[in-house]
Amino acid sequence: METIKMRRYVTLLLGFIFLAISSTCMAYDHIIFRNGRETDVKLYQITDDKIIFGYIGDKTGTQHEVASKDVFMVYIEKQGNVYITPDGKRFTGESKRADAKRNDVIYLIRGVEIAADNIKITESNIHYSVKSKGAGISGLIGKGNISEVVLDKSEVFMIRYRSGISDIITPIEIIEESVSDTTTVENQQPQFVVIFHAVSKGENLEKLSSKYNVTPKQIIEWNDLPQKTKPTSSLTVGIQLMIYQPKK
Repeated sequence: METIKMRRYVTLLLGFIFLAISSTCMAYDHIIFRNGRETDVKLYQITDDKIIFGYIGDKTGTQHEVASKDVFMVYIEKQGNVYITPDGKRFTGESKRADAKRNDVIYLIRGVEIAADNIKITESNIHYSVKSKGAGISGLIGKGNISEVVLDKSEVFMIRYRSGISDIITPIEIIEESVSDTTTVENQQPQFVVIFHAVSKGENLEKLSSKYNVTPKQIIEWNDLPQKTKPTSSLTVGIQLMIYQPKK
């Protein structure tokens, strides 16, 4: 009898391990377009003008191109969210995505992803609750007290419900007219890759430029930092900076 119980225990344990490995292996890059469409992808290149990617499951390796201003957000697997303004500028967001299977997700126009519960939409506001250590907007559900939050509808771009249904609350206008669909890129190889660097205490542009063999000016432009930022000035601890590196 003890042997049977042990076998059942081992079987269950192996099952949990398999699920954990499967969920890890199935992590992908992700794109959310301004028309509400979203899909898992393999990201190759991100610039102010364009995003080059491949569709998951496409064994041909075909690369596709879309204008950056037609994209609301990209998630780079294991690195974090990158939000794109209507004029194509990029800025980093959360390092981890909200779990869309456990919570509804609210996307703010200004570039914030919120895992939310109990969403209620009124004529002019959106009410929801989050579990966080403090009151107010929280990007992730965690342990702590429940905070009730009210947002003006004009602040919210889209809500994605855990059922998979998406609802655009306030469309984001594109500054310049552009092609809304993707185009195929013929025989184009990625020129560089994007990585995130989480700023540690005492780090500055001078140290980062030396570490990654780039210039302080490039880091400023890539992350839309104030132009007057000095190379030797300490940066805010914890912020994530996008650094472009040549593809090896």
